[in-house]
Amino acid sequence: MVLMMGAMAKRSTRKPKRPGASSTDPNRLVDGVLRYMEHTDWLFERGEPAGLVGTVSGSEAASAYWRRHLEASRKSLRARETVSFHEDLPVGQAFGLLLLWKRLKEKLRPREGALVAFVFGEGTRAAPFTEAECGQKPAIRSFVSQKEKETHRLLPIVELALRYFAPVESHLRRSGFEGMVVKWGDEVQIPISDPSGTNPLFEDADIVRFVSMRKITAEDARSKDWVGVDEAGRITAFIPRRPLEQMAPLADRGLLQRRGDDLYGGINLGSIAISRLLLDLLLEEFEHDVLDPRASRGDRPDLDPQLFTALTIARISEREKREREWSLARAESEAIMKLENKSPGILCRLRRVLELFRRRHGREARMVAMDFEDQYWGDIGQHRQIYDFYMALAGEGPGAKIARALASLPDERDANGNILAGGTVLGEKVRASGSVLIDVRIDAGEIVNSVLIGTRCNELNSDHAFDIQSVAKKMNLASRSGAYRVISGEPVEARTGQRLATIFLSGSEMLLRANESTDLRDLAASYDVPILGNEMSFRKAHKLVTATDPERIDRRRSKKRVELLTEGK
Repeated sequence: MVLMMGAMAKRSTRKPKRPGASSTDPNRLVDGVLRYMEHTDWLFERGEPAGLVGTVSGSEAASAYWRRHLEASRKSLRARETVSFHEDLPVGQAFGLLLLWKRLKEKLRPREGALVAFVFGEGTRAAPFTEAECGQKPAIRSFVSQKEKETHRLLPIVELALRYFAPVESHLRRSGFEGMVVKWGDEVQIPISDPSGTNPLFEDADIVRFVSMRKITAEDARSKDWVGVDEAGRITAFIPRRPLEQMAPLADRGLLQRRGDDLYGGINLGSIAISRLLLDLLLEEFEHDVLDPRASRGDRPDLDPQLFTALTIARISEREKREREWSLARAESEAIMKLENKSPGILCRLRRVLELFRRRHGREARMVAMDFEDQYWGDIGQHRQIYDFYMALAGEGPGAKIARALASLPDERDANGNILAGGTVLGEKVRASGSVLIDVRIDAGEIVNSVLIGTRCNELNSDHAFDIQSVAKKMNLASRSGAYRVISGEPVEARTGQRLATIFLSGSEMLLRANESTDLRDLAASYDVPILGNEMSFRKAHKLVTATDPERIDRRRSKKRVELLTEGK
């Protein structure tokens, strides 16, 4: 059974930034990620992934979309049940976790695991690819396929993200953690840390944060958020980005590790695991706030840095020290000052929760960190990242090796430097070099250093570009351009840096284009008005596709594909 809940506006979440330059050597990164991937395969073949898998989204249409998708994917996810919740109350990020728990807890069986992805936002910076997928950026297809009956299905990016977070949840549960694991966003994160076996650090843990432990450099101090972690793996603080010279006093307060002359902390990788016991008490304290339909979303706390910082300070048993740390946190962070103003008394309320936890369960709540060490990131947040994500298949270096392993491609190339897979068929008039072609049918054209997946084209010319599942009579893709599920009987051209996608509405379809250099965050100039000759704005297209039944869109796309593929035969 899949559960859908009610109606709400979009909600943004603060996403962690990538750790940046690898803290390990390239070989260690590749070897570690490949071992983790092997364990993931084992987990889904013979292990025990989470029994309950789901999503939380920001609209009724999105919830309906993911309800259908997750149920169709339930067997491959090996889930007993899938859930698709609509966050229909103005809870914000932190209280959103408690609303999720209120609706999830009755579905969760004893000792069963739960893995849920929060998939919010309109995918503005990925338009028009987002609109090609019914307004759901997490539904954008990855380059990883899964065989279903006689066909191969390209996994949506969020399903791939959940698949590779499943070993994290499984490792925690196997180690004695009981609760839910929430994956922020749709980035694919694959750690190099070992997810097999058990770790006593996570037994009876009540909060687990995911970090990459490393020496703090001046650049990382300014650009990353940090989790303070002591030598035993216990969390000491949440530390928003700041200049390196402001980090040293935090080590003097015991919030960061000092190793010789260097400071060490954990780069915040987002996501969180919370125990059933702590969730119950937090919900008991804040349930009235969570269920208040008249609250202002802007007044609700976010998780990082606001509520999590308050929780780490509320854990301090000595009142004088606790109040001193709270005063310092307010002075150091505008976000914490805002939290105090919008939610007066929240520190006292959290302290009450932790004291009640100790009385009921005979121990202190445990907050610890899981060190991913280093990780592969697959990100489609905006068009430059989308280009890098797909083009990695044809590239060099550790990220390219990992991408090809994800796609089950060999590293070996033919005499022209190509990797041909998935039954690719090229006509005699096709010249291809330095490219990765998967399940491609092309009759004529020139393909240079490109990535094509599922492409069907009579004539295709592509230069350092990508295409995903397009069907066209003729298509030209210039340098750094990309096409996504374009279906056209007319010639199609993407100029340098452009992105193309065919959008299906209730009774028509149209080609929309963007450019990777366009600032799609500038809504007035690029999102709310038509650009680059488009028939309508991305805003209007988004509104129309999210109001249309996804199954109807899929039927229209499939019909159009068949018509083009069979025309003239």
